[in-house]
Amino acid sequence: CCTSCGMLSSHSAFAASLWAFHAWDLLWRLEPRLGWADWDEVAESALEVYRSAWRNWDALDSLQCSMLLLFWSVVLLPVPGTRVVLGDHSSAQVLAGSAVGLCVSTAV
Repeated sequence: CCTSCGMLSSHSAFAASLWAFHAWDLLWRLEPRLGWADWDEVAESALEVYRSAWRNWDALDSLQCSMLLLFWSVVLLPVPGTRVVLGDHSSAQVLAGSAVGLCVSTAV
């Protein structure tokens, strides 16, 4: 890239699309009737919450859904910002790529 990698940021589009896909999937599998876990379960390690989510993959309680959404947010949401910080894309290119990614993921 001489001065810029061009319009749109494909990294931002992919990260936003994957984040939205996981967010919609987690919300789809959220079982409101399960409610919040007992406080004893909240005291368990985050790893155990992730493991319990993998065991019962079809229905997640609010804590499992929140923890998994937090995980995907920490992994994927910094990607667009890093493209600007590294100087590979401008803010407009990153915003456009992220918007395309969110639209595509929501449409699918």
